[in-house]
Amino acid sequence: MTRGREVYEGEAPGGPGGAFNMLRYLGNSRHMSSGFVSCAVKAFTVSACSAAVFGTCSYMLLGTALGPVLPFMGGAAFGFVGGLVHRQRTDLSQARLMAGAYPRVIEHHLGLVEPGELQGRSLEEWSGDICSSLRKQGLIVAALYSAADTIQRLQDEQEERIVQAYYAGAEGAGGDS
Repeated sequence: MTRGREVYEGEAPGGPGGAFNMLRYLGNSRHMSSGFVSCAVKAFTVSACSAAVFGTCSYMLLGTALGPVLPFMGGAAFGFVGGLVHRQRTDLSQARLMAGAYPRVIEHHLGLVEPGELQGRSLEEWSGDICSSLRKQGLIVAALYSAADTIQRLQDEQEERIVQAYYAGAEGAGGDS
């Protein structure tokens, strides 16, 4: 079950609080959205887990030859960076897939993440040079995370229509086939 940002904003007197304010101060961002916060939390979690695994494995393999600290730190650094790269590639692939399936939703959330970014262009026009623009890649991933609840709702509705059609077809055929 996914939770929206209203859980975190509900008790805040002047807008988003907690992690939103902390990341806004640290990142000096003008536009803070649930897309960025979700992406940051997920990337950090994946990278930290990867760092722990790679650091421990490096220590176990090279600890007797190089001592305990250097192999662990080297493996942890490799694991953290590897986790970030993996997360970015996975998220970008997912964002491109969802932009193809739900272009208007991603376009809307892209406008929420970075107002004025599209400047009257369609998502297809805007994303023409996305392969060479790290900024655009980051924005479309943030838009994906921002649109996650909406996309999940659309996919759930689509699945419900498929199930209903299946049951309607099964009843007409005289049973489950």
